Amino acid sequence: MEWKLHLSVWLQKEIVGIALWQILTAVVFIIIGFSFKKISDHIFEKHLIPFLKKTRTDIDHLFFEALSKPLGFIILLAGIAGAFAVLPLPEKPNINGFVFVCLKIIAAIIVIWFLFRIIDISLKYIARIANRTESKLDEQMLPFISKAVKIVIFLMLALWILQLSGYNISSLLAGLGIGGLAVA
Repeated sequence: MEWKLHLSVWLQKEIVGIALWQILTAVVFIIIGFSFKKISDHIFEKHLIPFLKKTRTDIDHLFFEALSKPLGFIILLAGIAGAFAVLPLPEKPNINGFVFVCLKIIAAIIVIWFLFRIIDISLKYIARIANRTESKLDEQMLPFISKAVKIVIFLMLALWILQLSGYNISSLLAGLGIGGLAVA
């Protein structure tokens, strides 16, 4: 029983104002997040995607290929968020709030990365259909449509990041709406 007392005392020791048990818990969260990311990558790359490549359609395995990397990074990000949630970071300046805003921005970027990958897959699929038609107009419009959709999504990301950073984007959106009416 004496070792439990020594362990308890040892885990309560502080390094730069943070208890050792909190540091170890944060490290465990990061290791778990990294391990689950590796497991997710392995399941997608070695099992799910090869299985789906054997199906009649291409769209299913292409979707999961697009999902695999962003999902792995979201899992890792969740582990990092868990690690920072355990650590008692200073409130003045609000380092904890800053860290979580940064993590939300990174998560938003990962979601947009996934959407860009889905757009590329969708356009490859649409291009195959367009190649079967006699008209060449649809083939010529695909790159333009791809870029236009990506620009719109990128602008949505920029607005999302501004909102996550604490800015009120409703007045900006209202101004853009009025500006759009003035141009029309």
